[in-house]
Amino acid sequence: MTVRLRPRPGQGPALRRTRVPYVSLALSAVAHGGLIAALLAAAATWGEPPTTYVVNLVPAVAAPGVPEGRPTPVATPRPEP
Repeated sequence: MTVRLRPRPGQGPALRRTRVPYVSLALSAVAHGGLIAALLAAAATWGEPPTTYVVNLVPAVAAPGVPEGRPTPVATPRPEP
């Protein structure tokens, strides 16, 4: 069993027998550029603005059971050598 291959026609832009479709290429490039620009613009405007949270790390009242707090102990002086 022999498979015969048909010869390809000698046409196409690589063989310079037909013209390169510049208008279609330009239209496609403009359409893709517009689509990419629209996606970037949509991504830049998407979502809510960031929210700032203020966190207080110091308790507003003393610990339960000791409402007046404890006095700070006085450090004993170190003996000098």
